[in-house]
Amino acid sequence: MQAEKPSVVSFRSAGGDNPQDSAAGPRYDPGMTEATEKPTVARSLGIVTGLAKEAACLRRAGAAELLMVRAAAGRPEEAAAAARAMAAYGASGLVSFGVAGGLDPSLGAGVIVIASSVIGPDGAAMPAHEPWVKALLRVDGAFDSGAVFGSDRPVMTALDKRRLFRRHGALAVDMESHAVATAAMDAGIPFVAIRAIGDPAGRSVPRAALAGLMPDGRTRALPVLAGLLRRPRDFAGVWRLAKETNRARAARRAAVGAGALDVLR
Repeated sequence: MQAEKPSVVSFRSAGGDNPQDSAAGPRYDPGMTEATEKPTVARSLGIVTGLAKEAACLRRAGAAELLMVRAAAGRPEEAAAAARAMAAYGASGLVSFGVAGGLDPSLGAGVIVIASSVIGPDGAAMPAHEPWVKALLRVDGAFDSGAVFGSDRPVMTALDKRRLFRRHGALAVDMESHAVATAAMDAGIPFVAIRAIGDPAGRSVPRAALAGLMPDGRTRALPVLAGLLRRPRDFAGVWRLAKETNRARAARRAAVGAGALDVLR
């Protein structure tokens, strides 16, 4: 006989600093980037982000009470493990949320892409949940819709972005959406990707910019500064990327504030 799932579940944050954590009650694992108590597990969305700051955006919007959130730090295998665990835990659907690299040269920083499908590294397309896509496109914001490409490795150069756009016609690229889409399809639950363009198609990402990304999805300035000392020519690119990433962050926050997650429940 299968044990009944509890109605209240405590989630541990990546930093392990949730004051509500205790020995009592089950916890979602591996370490979550958000810590909440969930009144109704069956209504919960499972959300995989790239960065811890993207997860924090959800908390600040007051949406965290019905979310399971995990930052995968650009690691597809971590995104897949988190998405599968969320689905097994009772998530009603899965969302890939965060920043993306632009592939379509017409899209500038801060444009929100709602994935109509996610194309995996093997070229296979996985359609997103159409009612969710339609509902999201009715939310106020600078939204566009089309395919998102999921990559197992960072896409760093404008040349690589151009090649992907010509080959697949996708609007954007990230390293989590294909893992989330696969987990959702395996579990038979809906999914969608909500991604804000951070580095547009014509921008190459400086190597130093990735140095500050920690395994838990948090970012630190010192490794970036150390990288700039080794490669000072990256400074202008890092500065520009920071400004464009801030635009993407503001767009994500505005989308959530406008109800982008509410329409998925």
